[in-house]
Amino acid sequence: MAPHFDLLVRLWTSWHLGHRVFHKIKAHAEHEHGISHLQLYRHLGNKLANDSAIDACANLFPGVVATLEEACMNQKEQQKHLTNLFSFHLEAQKRMAILQQEATKEEALAPLNVDRWEAMKQYDISDPWIPPAIQLNWTRHTAWGNHISRLMLAWMLQFRWPKHETDEEIAAVGISWYELVLSFMKFSGMFFPLRRIDSKGREILIPFKNRQEVDAYNCKFSEFANTFAIYYLQFTGLLSVAIWPNFDRKLVKSVFVQGAQIFTSGFSHRPAFPHQAWVYTTLKPFLKANTGTAFTALPEVDWQMTAQDYKTLQTDPQGDWKSRSMAARRQMKAMRKWREQPMERIHFGSN
Repeated sequence: MAPHFDLLVRLWTSWHLGHRVFHKIKAHAEHEHGISHLQLYRHLGNKLANDSAIDACANLFPGVVATLEEACMNQKEQQKHLTNLFSFHLEAQKRMAILQQEATKEEALAPLNVDRWEAMKQYDISDPWIPPAIQLNWTRHTAWGNHISRLMLAWMLQFRWPKHETDEEIAAVGISWYELVLSFMKFSGMFFPLRRIDSKGREILIPFKNRQEVDAYNCKFSEFANTFAIYYLQFTGLLSVAIWPNFDRKLVKSVFVQGAQIFTSGFSHRPAFPHQAWVYTTLKPFLKANTGTAFTALPEVDWQMTAQDYKTLQTDPQGDWKSRSMAARRQMKAMRKWREQPMERIHFGSN
């Protein structure tokens, strides 16, 4: 039976009572050869019924057809979501099994290597990766403004990364965003600005003079780490070259080996970085005292921002977060185009 005719039958039986018998006939077979005249007659009748059903659906029952088609699409969408949900659960279970296996290995390993983890304080790389020269720097266009961008560039250039992936014990633990944001805040002498709602209901970046203001805004350690990761992506997206090597960003065990109960996101390999001994000394007791899947409390740190720097951070990132982040994205898009087709440098004088 042709598909439109089948739909018309269903519509017709919903309005009429009675007993009808419909014989299913092969659809779209009216041009077949080598069949009996009776069968050809049925095929032609089936085509007529199908054409009539198409016309009826288009002209007599458009509302009903639209409703049924919408219901069909909704059903397909629900099936798609259900499939995606089951796929997610399967992937999550696989990932959890892998993490549990790794955690079991680390639980047996960490107590035997306490002295080795102490070497993280003085960890260094003898033959570090050398970053290329920056041809174009648009980092002043980040949502955080030019002042923090200048500090960020100076901080990033002090890192010493391995040239290649390595199985060295300390390098393989990676480095987390918690360690990175602590290092940057120590380097810059201030708490990293976070997003908050102002009195007008706008989301803006808030600088903090000291720990007292951080506590007043109920800032979480995880907020600093997550926000700093967002800033990193904006910042590096506005440079013409990568000034850090392209190591994977994934779950790493650097905080686990320092006393935490979980793995956190970060870079797959560990660099030598500014204030690493201070970060390790500050973070290790904090991680042992603050267990759980998220770090809400802050380590015992404090910075008193100067009046000049505080004024700069209040005026540098002008405007609300949405407009500033959208402007940064536009500049990042322009930078991606420049990377694909960089302009040649202009040379003056004779060759």
